[in-house]
Amino acid sequence: MVRIGNASTFHNGNVAYTLGFPNKGMNVTAALNGTLNTVGTENASTWGPTLNVNNRFLENTLNTNFGVSHNTSNSNTTNTKVTNLRANISYVLKEKHNFHLNVIQLFKSLSTENRNELTITFGHSYSF
Repeated sequence: MVRIGNASTFHNGNVAYTLGFPNKGMNVTAALNGTLNTVGTENASTWGPTLNVNNRFLENTLNTNFGVSHNTSNSNTTNTKVTNLRANISYVLKEKHNFHLNVIQLFKSLSTENRNELTITFGHSYSF
């Protein structure tokens, strides 16, 4: 609970570097994010690295993206670690159809328990 006169601050930062290989249609990105948050007397921080690789194939009709992130969150009451694995694939057929598949796997390590989550999404769009 925040009372009158209690400070509330939020600081967020991110630094990233992308290395491009235009002849191969590929980009590699490394990043680091961090957040500091104070609400009343509660202090929390989150930080972690990310690595992402994007590549295009078949005359740019097939786009692939693979990434991994790991974030550590600490507060006065809990500590959490989350590892996130992502894979995205999209394919354009005859400039009208776009098929995409997204897979996200989360591994959460909480103070009280561990959880894993898997999300798979498939879609199709048509342009006319």
